[in-house]
Amino acid sequence: MNNHTDHQDDEIMKLKKLILETPVEVNLTDRIMQHYGENNTKIKNVTRHYSKGWRKAWISIASSIIFLTIITGTAFISPTMAASIKQIPGLNSIFQFANDLGLRIADEKGLLTKIDASDTHNGLTVRATVVSFDGTRVSIGIERTGADNSHLGPLAIEDLKLFINGESIKTYAASEDNNLSIFMSPSQDENAAILEFADLKNQGGKTFPQKFELTLNFTVPGIKEQFKLYLPVEMNTENNLVLTPNINRKYGNINFKLDKIEFTPVTTNLTTQIELPQNMNISQLYSSNESIGYDLFDESGKKMQLISGNGWSPTGGNIEISDTRFAPIESTPKSIVIKPYKYVYKANSKNEFQLDENGNIKVEYIPELQITLPIATK
Repeated sequence: MNNHTDHQDDEIMKLKKLILETPVEVNLTDRIMQHYGENNTKIKNVTRHYSKGWRKAWISIASSIIFLTIITGTAFISPTMAASIKQIPGLNSIFQFANDLGLRIADEKGLLTKIDASDTHNGLTVRATVVSFDGTRVSIGIERTGADNSHLGPLAIEDLKLFINGESIKTYAASEDNNLSIFMSPSQDENAAILEFADLKNQGGKTFPQKFELTLNFTVPGIKEQFKLYLPVEMNTENNLVLTPNINRKYGNINFKLDKIEFTPVTTNLTTQIELPQNMNISQLYSSNESIGYDLFDESGKKMQLISGNGWSPTGGNIEISDTRFAPIESTPKSIVIKPYKYVYKANSKNEFQLDENGNIKVEYIPELQITLPIATK
């Protein structure tokens, strides 16, 4: 009995050391791209801008690579340490250890709802323990428990279907070819993960209600029975700052437009448009190595962490509307800077990026498209 207690105390001390001394990794996307940048992949396009024709394929590829990277490249905390987390006051939320600054802030400031929605099959229980909704994205902390689930590897779910107040979430999209993107982020605990999605109100879809019941239907690898979770979701933030600057910039055949920016304590969401001449198609940007991404900087020049994004072409061709979510800017800035860029590819290649000395993908900023936006507040 004493040996168990000593071991548990040792795990708690390791956890405290991890919290106090380990630098927080704030951009999982960049690390994945660094690892796979030389292997004929264009994963970064998934989170920035992509045409409707191959959006789903790239999301599937990106999801697989994310899980493979986490499995092979990250030291998960042990089950004993995971259990120890729950015994330390204030250290019991999945969000607290997320690779997402916004979710850590949501945990710190109480901008979330603690819940207990669960379902059990074959001795395995899957439970939703926390949810945050800031008006731009819904984030859900999911855990699994069971007598022995070590053979399952990191938590994964399949055949996921979402319903809002009993209505398929597909009805919140503008059309059938613009389904909501659902993201699954592994946690430091292999028995936990964060599931996340955002509405398409800026892309012709319907706005989520401020309060609703969310139903999750899914399966777990190795178990045939379907799991069902019923979650109460309520908007956790107030007085979000929403601006519609309607600023245009031009570069060659590209018209770049900043439609909207939303500041919440959890997320900074930018809605942008890229428009080409009517005789051109957005897919031509990708095939000609001219695809556009962009970075967001606060007034001090700090680059904000990229979280996720989704894009759609309402015309099926020359226009693309994108929502890109970045980490929150913790206090309302006097200004922000948006720096669009092109990716730099290896010579005579359309799918291999050049890397800098630190292993990061090289980009070339486009000064003609840069936007500096003053933020006027009352």
